[in-house]
Amino acid sequence: MDFITALKCKASEKGHDMHRDGPPPEPAARLDDAVLALVRAELGFNPPAVLVKVYQQIGNGGFGPGYGLMGLGSGAADDIGATTDSLYKSFREPDPETPYWQWPEKLMPICHFGCAVYACVDCSTQNPEVVMWEPNLWDVESSQLPAEVMIRTNRDLKSWLGAWIDGGDLWRETFGDA
Repeated sequence: MDFITALKCKASEKGHDMHRDGPPPEPAARLDDAVLALVRAELGFNPPAVLVKVYQQIGNGGFGPGYGLMGLGSGAADDIGATTDSLYKSFREPDPETPYWQWPEKLMPICHFGCAVYACVDCSTQNPEVVMWEPNLWDVESSQLPAEVMIRTNRDLKSWLGAWIDGGDLWRETFGDA
């Protein structure tokens, strides 16, 4: 079974990840070329090809690990109404009250795990790695930059999603039993 078919099958399963007690959410409508072009222009870079393929062939977020992949443009949003691109742009804004806030360039949050924890994909490389942002690990009062507390998963996006397809618990894999 190819990757997209396997992901589509996993997304339709009941009782996985944060949706253990009910049916999984329905994927958002598929990402169309016009929305993708707008998002690319706004971001100034291309989202990973594998993510675009998933959004165009299955749905623009609304399924996947944790509380689901966030979409691009008008796709699925997290609990605060943010999509991948809107949250990235928000994170890139300076915070006058927190002088050391500096979100890494081309690090897109793609999947919400609750409590402001996000899986992010590093779009600055040819083989985008997934890293986790857990804001409770960041000391706002120090001179520490957010990038210094990112947790590397040591997986590219396709293998990270592949681990979820295979039944892996990506939360426990990253954070243990915490």
